[in-house]
Amino acid sequence: MLRCTESGLIPLMLSNKYAVYTESFYTDNTRLFEDIVKHESYYMIRKLPVVLAERLLLPELPSLLSRQKRNGMWKVKDTERITYDILSALKHIGVLDKTDSERSPRYCPLDTLKEKCDFYSLLIKANIFQQTDERDNHEIALLIADIRRNQKENGSWDDTVTGTVVNMEDLLDLGVGQDDTSISRGVDFLFDNLNSELEGIHATAPYGLVACNMFTTKDRNSEFASAIKLKPEWIPRSACFRTLAIITNAVCLTLLVKLGMENDKRVALALDNIYQLYTEYGSLCASYIKLPFMKYASKR
Repeated sequence: MLRCTESGLIPLMLSNKYAVYTESFYTDNTRLFEDIVKHESYYMIRKLPVVLAERLLLPELPSLLSRQKRNGMWKVKDTERITYDILSALKHIGVLDKTDSERSPRYCPLDTLKEKCDFYSLLIKANIFQQTDERDNHEIALLIADIRRNQKENGSWDDTVTGTVVNMEDLLDLGVGQDDTSISRGVDFLFDNLNSELEGIHATAPYGLVACNMFTTKDRNSEFASAIKLKPEWIPRSACFRTLAIITNAVCLTLLVKLGMENDKRVALALDNIYQLYTEYGSLCASYIKLPFMKYASKR
């Protein structure tokens, strides 16, 4: 489950400028961050700073490892994705590099996944265990080609920032380099959709708040639709994408920081805007920004 405040704080915590506030971000939002584990949103763990990822995941290790099946997988439904999310989280905090049996998975899923060539099975083999054969490498190349084929002339996927970020992350996870043409074209599209001013929307009309340097296309409904289609595990809510585009902006900034673009003036200003919104409203939840602003505006 991905929500505005946690997602918006992640690029700040990963940035050089705002990483110093990581502890206070966590302290002020402990319940929200603990909900990542409570709701089993393990895909978020690998995006967090390691020190925070450890704090959240290590206390849960005994319970988490006890739920691993003998075939090396977790869950029954959506098992490949969930298993990858868990293993990548464990890898992120260094657990898979240790020989401590009490803190490492008991079972290896490689035999189970040997004949599987879906996206997440390939990521487990390639990124977690670095064990792929010729067939796996061929299937990875096919997946990369398919993603590239769906990129539009304007550099986007789905004509949305959300869709473009998700597909760029998929390419990077599959081993495509940051200097790849598809990545650079995607970055260009993201910057083409950096709004120097973005009005907050209440229902179907602006409500007066204007935020600066926010990444989103003009069609915020399409951003929401891309999230539903590509990342149902986020359990997307329309307000997080439509009201002030907080999540669209946040996932975009997280990717750009990951690509080493924090010192780009446009990215720096976008990070400053997120920090300013957070310090002014004590939250990045679209509703917690909108309601106090409208209440104050009505008294003026």
